[in-house]
Amino acid sequence: MACGALLLLFLVAGCSAGRSVPDDYGATTERNFTEGCTTSMTEDPGDGPSYSTAAAQSVCGCAYEEVTSPTGLSYERFREINDSQEAEPSELPDDLREIIDRCRRADAGPDGG
Repeated sequence: MACGALLLLFLVAGCSAGRSVPDDYGATTERNFTEGCTTSMTEDPGDGPSYSTAAAQSVCGCAYEEVTSPTGLSYERFREINDSQEAEPSELPDDLREIIDRCRRADAGPDGG
């Protein structure tokens, strides 16, 4: 799967030079996460299927809700993943990959699939 590329795009999107880095979940983190995730799933799926914009937005919205839920990831864990990926991009860690995979399975999937 394109998990490594997906993570890099949606987490680092908010950490570019000249942008403030959030210190908790909120509108900026949600926007960065969903925009980067959607872009990755529609434009650079790697080994995974390419999603339509609507399907990717559905999966990414679900993933953000799961990540920020009480049983999701603490913001500290989210930042730890982001910082690690920024330093050295790699496969998604299991906790985040499982959330995204759950949302992919819950969604209707890519167009035609």
